[in-house]
Parts: sequence; structure tokens; C-alpha cells
Amino acid sequence: MSKRLVGTTKNGIEIYAINQDEHMAAHSSVTDAMLAKALSLVDYNSPFWMESVDVGHIIGTDNCVSVSDVDDVRMLYRKGRAGRTPILFGKEAPKTSLLTIGIRSDDDGLATIFTAFTGAKAPREPWDPSLKSEEEKIEAKQFWSNHALVYDESAIDSERN
Repeated sequence: MSKRLVGTTKNGIEIYAINQDEHMAAHSSVTDAMLAKALSLVDYNSPFWMESVDVGHIIGTDNCVSVSDVDDVRMLYRKGRAGRTPILFGKEAPKTSLLTIGIRSDDDGLATIFTAFTGAKAPREPWDPSLKSEEEKIEAKQFWSNHALVYDESAIDSERN
């Protein structure tokens, strides 16, 4: 698996991204330039790190929004995901200056981005196999019972839906 350097943190740690990462295909609006800017604003000093970084100007939309019973929400597969995600149709996502970045230390010793998306950090989805504790599972179910991602055709896995 090949990687590319995307930026350096405020405390001098080089951060890499996997080339042609299937998971990141659902977040195609996130560019290396956006990542580099956000990374330059934070300290990274943990084998696992995930935070929302305010880059100081609008960079996109926060596609995760609150929903109610009257909203048009459908369960669909996104690219690179094992389970279905609640997707909201008929509404626009609010603009945001936040970029959420997840970094982990990979087996090769490199600090590597495992996810990045515009908008605020949210709990993992209930089907995510990395949820270990009952508390995490309950938090995920509660959150996703009244939140959804605003429809973005580029993130949807049309072959599985």
C-alpha cells in the first residue's frame, strides 16, 4: 500500500495518507491542501487521534445534520462502507470551517490518516465493527437515530443501492 505525505503538524510530525483509499472515496471533497492547512494547526502525540479542526474559513459543508420523523431519510450504502447510513434527501447541508481528521500510527510506523471529512466529529455508525464497548454502541445508536448525512451523489455506492 503506497502512501503520500500530506502535511506536518504544529509539533513537527509528518502525516501520511493512503493512495487510492477506498474509505476516503466517500470524502472526495477533502483535498491534500485542506489537510495540510488543518494539520499545521494541531499537535499530534498519540497512536490514535481524531478531532475537528477549525481552519478559520469556509471549506465545505457539514453533511451530518439532525433529522426528525417528517424528513425523507433512506438507509443507503456509501462508498467503502460495510453497512448502511441514514441519508437525508431534500435539504442542504450548512457551511462549515471544520475539518475532522482521524490519524493512527500504522504498522509501518507512519502517522496515517484513516478518515477526514468537512464538518464536526460524530460517533461511528452502529454497524461499525470497531465499536467495542456497550457504551460506544449505545451512543452510536442514539446519535444515528436522529441524525443523517445530507445526500451527496458522489458518496453513494450506486452498485449496492
